[in-house]
This record gives sequence, C-alpha cells and structure tokens, in this order.
Amino acid sequence: MSEDLDAWGDELRERLRAALITDIRGLTDGIADDDVLGVGAYTDADASNVVAAVQTRSHYESLVERRPQYRNYFRWSIGEWDRLSFEELESDALAEINDELAAKVGALAGEALDELRATVWDAIVDALAEVAAHGHLDRFPEAVRVFEPVDADVSEDEIRAWTARINDEARVAAYDAWIADPSS
Repeated sequence: MSEDLDAWGDELRERLRAALITDIRGLTDGIADDDVLGVGAYTDADASNVVAAVQTRSHYESLVERRPQYRNYFRWSIGEWDRLSFEELESDALAEINDELAAKVGALAGEALDELRATVWDAIVDALAEVAAHGHLDRFPEAVRVFEPVDADVSEDEIRAWTARINDEARVAAYDAWIADPSS
C-alpha cells in the first residue's frame, strides 16, 4: 500500500469517527438506551458508500416474532436492522465522505480498487473501535457492534477479527456462538 493511501486512510478514519458519532447520536435520539440492540456501520461491496445503522428492540422483537429460529441472525446481521443513516437522518454526516468514496472507487479497478476497499474497511473498523473505546457506545448496554461490507467477498476470519476489534469479550463470545450455529 502506498504512503499516500496510508495517509488518506488515517485522515478518513478521523472523519469517519466524527461522522459516525454524529449519525449514531441522530439515529438513537428519542430511543431509550436499553432499547438499542445494535450499533454499527456497513458498506456496499465496493466500499463506495458507508451507512451508519442501529437496531432497535421493537424492530428486533418483531423480526423474531415472525421467525424465532433466526434470533441470533437478526441480532448480528446489520442488513436486517431498522434505522439507517441515509433513510432516517435529514443531514447524514457521512454524505460528504460517501461522495468522495464514490468518486475514488469509480476511478479505480483491479488491485488498486482492492487496496482502496481494504483501506476504507480498516478505517471504518478503526473509527468504530475508537468510538467504542472513548465511551460513546457505553450508554447502550444491550447493543452489539457490527461492521459488514455487504455482499463483498470477505472471509469469515476477517469479519470475526473486525467484530473482535469493536466488541468486548462477552459480545465476541455471543458472536462466536452465533457463527458456530449460523442458522440460529
């Protein structure tokens, strides 16, 4: 990876951290802290769009009521969550970042695109880890923390490593239990 890409990734991480704090706050305003069951972010497969996401207890319970056998799947699968920054927030703090990412991704292919995607994904996970480490997620005692590049070809080992970076040991143990029985 080039020094330019490394430097850009560091700068991106800082902007993502601030934007994620803002969007998570916006997505959780008016929701009781213990009614937030998931907090995180996802991207599309090419990493051109970052979305902050929150899972509320009422939404989760409605999913589980319809399909109780997928209790853990609904908990950890960010694509099933109900509050998304681009849908819920009048002013999405990630919008400017996403415009930049779309332009960068659109100009790349092959190995250069793979390196950019890896840089973006690492920046997001680093940003979420910093948000958690600085206590911004402590107010949500029931919330798992998730990052996922939706529909991307990423190994389960890498996703698990990201999950371990943004969750405490108890949440990682719950994640590992789900992965051991993914149809739960």
